[in-house]
Amino acid sequence: MDTWKCLVCSVPITATSMGLDVCRACAAFFKRTMQAGRTYSCRFRRLRNQCTFRKDEKFMCRSCRFDRCVELGMEYTEPRKNKTKKEREEEARELQEMLPSITNIFPSTPPSRRESILGRMKDAYKASHKRRLVQEHRFIASSELYDMGHPTKEIYLINITQYYEVLRIRMQESRIILGNVFDEFDNISSSHRTTLLRNFIGRFCFTEGLFLSSRYFKDRFYFMTSLLTCMDPSNVDQWVTEGHEIERKDELRTSMKGFTEEYNELMAPMLKMSELTETELYALLVLAYCDLNPDLPLPVDVMEKAEETRLKVFEELQDYYRNELRLSNYSERLGNLMTVVHEAGEAGVKVNEEMRMYATMFNLYPDDDLFREVFLD
Repeated sequence: MDTWKCLVCSVPITATSMGLDVCRACAAFFKRTMQAGRTYSCRFRRLRNQCTFRKDEKFMCRSCRFDRCVELGMEYTEPRKNKTKKEREEEARELQEMLPSITNIFPSTPPSRRESILGRMKDAYKASHKRRLVQEHRFIASSELYDMGHPTKEIYLINITQYYEVLRIRMQESRIILGNVFDEFDNISSSHRTTLLRNFIGRFCFTEGLFLSSRYFKDRFYFMTSLLTCMDPSNVDQWVTEGHEIERKDELRTSMKGFTEEYNELMAPMLKMSELTETELYALLVLAYCDLNPDLPLPVDVMEKAEETRLKVFEELQDYYRNELRLSNYSERLGNLMTVVHEAGEAGVKVNEEMRMYATMFNLYPDDDLFREVFLD
């Protein structure tokens, strides 16, 4: 197996961490420092923060080690705390009890008589679905894709270079969907639209992939990467073949395996839940847009509008569960949805990290303006 050196401490490594050529120990050190908010002083000030440091040194300078991590472009986004199943169920029960009071926010007419946010997402998603099918069929016709032989669906296996083509379709359509569903999206600055799109796209990929994968694959886990394509998580080596004009193929495979393991950890528990309905999918897509980290560089009114929309979604879900599904107790379904929202948020962070790594370390998509706008700039 090929080895190279950690760019921080020079220890031999065989895989990347945090999208960089660094060892797990240095990546973990950086994460711990960021989580704790620690600051360090250089052990040898006379060297003006230019210490040499190696893994086997007894007194490795933590200040210079951390500065080197920052210099390399290492980034860390604090994940939200994972809630236990009991905590999620309790939150769902509290939400169900609270829902009747939410209707006071929109007192003029009942949900069925005013414009529905779930209805708007349904219309936008279905229109996008038709456009994407046309674009994906065109792409499949021009590419040598392998039909996986699904008993009832037309589904093709794709590799890493082909994946970007369907991801690009998804990115273009995401922008159209957000503009059609959320009035404020087209009325804010281009930089704020990019922030919202960047926050949405990874969540969209995970949520739609979960919805389609759970419907199409009951006995074996394939992950749907688009409406007509999928990847086999158990066969990562086929994602990058010798025919691909990609440098450092073995390193790329190793990195992809690491990301795949992380995605599987998020996805596997979700596949055991009750199958999502189409209406719940529309709700999850709206919540993917509304799930905004307070640290995002967005105006206060955009944040407030997103929270108002989030409450409206839960109000409409209450109406859907009671009147269409005829459920008196829907706390479990709400709990499942909130779990998916949380895991989609975690997946969104990983998608952004993965795409940045492919671009910066392996130069996979160097000249694509849309990719650069969403994942790099």
